[in-house]
Amino acid sequence: MIFKRGGTNYHVRVRFRGKLYQFPTRQSNPDTARRLEREFRERLALEDAGLALPARLRTGDAPRTIGQMLDALELDLKLRGKLPAEGTRKRSADKALCNLNRARRDFGRLTPRELTAEFVDRYIEGRLAAGNKPASINRATQLLRQALGLARKRGHVREIPDIKRLSENGNARRGFCSEPEFRKFCSYLPPHLADFATFAYLTGMRFGEITSLKWEDVRDDTITLLAQNAKGDGRADNARSIPCVGELREILERRRAARDAVLKGQRPCPLIFHCEGRRIQSICNLGPWRRARTLTGRPLLFHDLRRSFARNADEAGISRAVVMQIAGWRSESMWRRYNIVNLDRTRTALEQLQEFRERTVQAQQAQPQADGLPVASAQHVDLAKSQGQSSVGGGSTTGEARRGAAAHGTEAKPRSGAKCHGQESRHSSTSNTPTQHSAVPPGIPPSPVPAPYPAPAPPAPEGAAVRA
Repeated sequence: MIFKRGGTNYHVRVRFRGKLYQFPTRQSNPDTARRLEREFRERLALEDAGLALPARLRTGDAPRTIGQMLDALELDLKLRGKLPAEGTRKRSADKALCNLNRARRDFGRLTPRELTAEFVDRYIEGRLAAGNKPASINRATQLLRQALGLARKRGHVREIPDIKRLSENGNARRGFCSEPEFRKFCSYLPPHLADFATFAYLTGMRFGEITSLKWEDVRDDTITLLAQNAKGDGRADNARSIPCVGELREILERRRAARDAVLKGQRPCPLIFHCEGRRIQSICNLGPWRRARTLTGRPLLFHDLRRSFARNADEAGISRAVVMQIAGWRSESMWRRYNIVNLDRTRTALEQLQEFRERTVQAQQAQPQADGLPVASAQHVDLAKSQGQSSVGGGSTTGEARRGAAAHGTEAKPRSGAKCHGQESRHSSTSNTPTQHSAVPPGIPPSPVPAPYPAPAPPAPEGAAVRA
């Protein structure tokens, strides 16, 4: 007989010569399950009679259907440590098994000859029309591709059809919440779920990692996440230690008080976070979480708390290496995926840049005043230096002074306001005409003259004679 045991797949129960045989078929189609039951009964009868089994009933033969190839893939993943052993609960493993079951349900009855690229294209088109996301479709087709690749590696099939992979660009969730929004959301949750969500908001730990924490993992004020409970391949470097400081210490004290308040005669739950002594399976599907989403008007997901932690840690200026160690990110690309940059953070960055530019301009304007020179005088001196001119009074130039010094065999050292040694002025000493800047009122520096004209010299003091 075939029957179901709390799920969609059928089990087979056969009694032969007083002995009971029972095994799962992993098939949701009743006709396939009955065929497997008939083949099992036939194999038992032939083995009891001592007759040779036909090729179709030999368990050691090559897989004949896609479902058998998926079974071989599941066993291979378990042997390589990609799937945990039976009896262990892990959220990632549950998702992988769910995807395997979906692939068995959709392709299990087909043979490799019947599975063509056109059939897979029609399958993808049908699921897209039904409203399924590309990522969900890719998980099933990816397992199908892996099962066929394993069968070809073992020599069971020769060719693999072309199985397309849909683009998942833009599929990453970008939800997060601010501090006031999170506190308002927690006010609608019961105490044990509010502590659970707050712990995730403050540490960025994953859902399955928090639900695996036990009291035996607490040492003084530090919680240690074991390697087998962390996401990854179970290596020792996946383990993490979280010091409980501030609000984390308060959460731990409340959970300890709730554990000690258990009725006498009952064994306390070894888990730190639980729901009435049972492990929390899916917080987003619980009634209190859905009610809080309705009352706040915000469809908050539990994984949004992890993105909020990354955003808060980045704004607080915490080292990226420390944040990745706390939350368990293994690569920079994953950190950037979680560190969401929204419009508010972009506006704040541009405002900070504007303030920096304004401070820089103010500092540059105050620099000449700090040197003890007016702004106009500083510009005049800079212009004179750029033209290579040290004295502009009386029409003498640096080039003429150097030529005069060469004629007398001495080195000219021009000084501002003094005539070079051995060189007469080109202007006649009999000329009583004042220079062109003698009429400038004293105390007002002249404006710089643009090149190529020489810059004017500062005016002589009032009453001083103009040297020819």
